[in-house]
Amino acid sequence: MFRLDLLQSDRVRYANQPIAVVIAETLEAATEGAALLSPRYEAEPARVGLDAAESFVPPGVGIGNPPQVHRGDVEAGLAAASKQIEATYETPPQYHNAMEPHAIVAAWDGDTLSVDTPSQGLALAQGRLAGLFGISPSQIHIRSPFLGGGFGSKGFISGPQVLGIMAARMVGQPVKLVLSREQMFGPVGHRAQTRQTLRLGADNDGKLMALEHRTKTTSSMFDDFFEPASDSSHTLYASPAISTSHEAIRVDTGTPLFMRAPGEATGSIALESAIDEMAHACGMDPLAFRLANYAEVEPISGKPFSSKGLRDWLRARRREFRLEAPSACSPGDARS
Repeated sequence: MFRLDLLQSDRVRYANQPIAVVIAETLEAATEGAALLSPRYEAEPARVGLDAAESFVPPGVGIGNPPQVHRGDVEAGLAAASKQIEATYETPPQYHNAMEPHAIVAAWDGDTLSVDTPSQGLALAQGRLAGLFGISPSQIHIRSPFLGGGFGSKGFISGPQVLGIMAARMVGQPVKLVLSREQMFGPVGHRAQTRQTLRLGADNDGKLMALEHRTKTTSSMFDDFFEPASDSSHTLYASPAISTSHEAIRVDTGTPLFMRAPGEATGSIALESAIDEMAHACGMDPLAFRLANYAEVEPISGKPFSSKGLRDWLRARRREFRLEAPSACSPGDARS
């Protein structure tokens, strides 16, 4: 998992894949040298989008979570429900664009490596570099006193950073490599696009009887990371029957990776939208519907939550909406 682009071959697998490194005495000279490169390509059809290839069930989603989880009989719950909704939502790919791009200053002293780089995972980076360069983690010193934004993309060392380390070893002096804003799209991860379909059923009192959440997402042609969007439906709402599943396709992009709240961000957009639609179908206030289906324990396993303040938050927001609801216009009022 998490393979790196380190100029291993002459094949370009996605847009913005690093294909060369220009080393120079100054930034201006390196920039000019890169601009003078004139690579030649044999073009092939690009596979992009959620319908570009045959789908498959991934071996796992997120970090080893099962791709499918079931509790109870969803079809029976839907059949017995007095109200049902089915809705599909799509989320686009999203790219990390922290104010501080990925960058590195690398210097070798024999087999000892010193690195200045923004990192959300110093120990992980140390272990990865030790394996790549065949040295002990104790021979690697990483300094990262400040982090100008990461959103998950700086949790792992990236291919361009490793190329900077390789360049420093080749020339025998410190090398600085900084990605431009344009180069952030591709080799340092992103949040994959999704298509999510939810089916919900509720009884006459607005209590959920079944919840199904299916996700289709993408990964690269050469590595595995699958956005665990359906997992959002494991914990938020009580239902006697819950089914979550994932399928994926491979496309010609860089590999997706962690982006703030992986799975929860994309999954909760779809889940909460479906909950709103279900509340509307039941003729209920959406906050009242959420309170009616509040999960006292983790719905899949039945395990208690260590702490949970969601009910108090929902009640407080409901009071605020009631207090702040706009009144009817008086005769002298105008609205644009």
